[in-house]
Amino acid sequence: MKIAYVACGNLVKNSGVPKKFNYQVGAWRDAGAEVEFFCVTPDAGKPGLLMNGVLVHREESANPLKQWRNDRKAFGEMVERVKEWEPDLVYLRWGFHKPEYCEIARNFPTVIELNGDVLRT
Repeated sequence: MKIAYVACGNLVKNSGVPKKFNYQVGAWRDAGAEVEFFCVTPDAGKPGLLMNGVLVHREESANPLKQWRNDRKAFGEMVERVKEWEPDLVYLRWGFHKPEYCEIARNFPTVIELNGDVLRT
């Protein structure tokens, strides 16, 4: 089984999040699954990454319109990379809503992990 783990986040900050990514990917691989980690991150290409995989650079901007454009570009690229890999299942770590997440769910069986206070917003 091919599992695509899809996330967005900081991969150089030594927090529990990259540790969780590594633990989950390792557990699936130990169980015999073929797993690829896909992440939109401002950290792509930086030294000290705590997680490897298909990393799509997300340029950060203080200008909200420019940030929206940057996000659309980065998340769109990530969707295309997932489609090219053709997973059997997508495990989606959902923080803030991105329309591109819906495109992934329309194309592949998807398990969603909700993060943050998504029920209250």
